[in-house]
Amino acid sequence: MYKSIKEWMTCPITVLPFEGLNAAGDKQYGTPVDILGYIVGGVEVVNDMSGEQVTSTTQIYFDPSVYTINPEDRIQVENQEKDIISISTWYDGNTGQADIKQVFL
Repeated sequence: MYKSIKEWMTCPITVLPFEGLNAAGDKQYGTPVDILGYIVGGVEVVNDMSGEQVTSTTQIYFDPSVYTINPEDRIQVENQEKDIISISTWYDGNTGQADIKQVFL
């Protein structure tokens, strides 16, 4: 459905998949996964996972058929690791299938 946005998904993004907590309670991440996405820099106010309003300065769009994002994953863009603030899904109006994931950093 969003063919034009999918054509722009050419930017390299590394996802550090959350695997759990160690004995000290620190988050542990697995083998990095490289995907392509469309990166937008801009300020947006969004609700984080706990419902609080926060400011996102980077948004990433990617194809959910390539990777299933977890809210506790970390994203690495241009050698900077960032936490995920929020995730939204765009659905194809014709098929009802998840078509694009939007990740707010």
